[in-house]
Amino acid sequence: MEKVLIFGNTKEARDIAKTLRRRGRQVMFSVVSEYAKSLLPLGTLCHVGRLNGEEMMAFIAGLEKSCGHMHVFSLGKSPKY
Repeated sequence: MEKVLIFGNTKEARDIAKTLRRRGRQVMFSVVSEYAKSLLPLGTLCHVGRLNGEEMMAFIAGLEKSCGHMHVFSLGKSPKY
């Protein structure tokens, strides 16, 4: 089964996840807050917490070691610095 990791929780991200699930993909989200997680369907695999670039890379590497290759997408607005 193909696995997809989505960073962000916009309506568009949730719509894409719904489509991917219908097509047989396993979807996992990474969001920054419990509120953002509460917008996802019950049972959705989800990491909660802000990650910087290095932490994102380590998180992805850890997932790949435990469950194989993942497709990674960031859907939403880029942070402003």
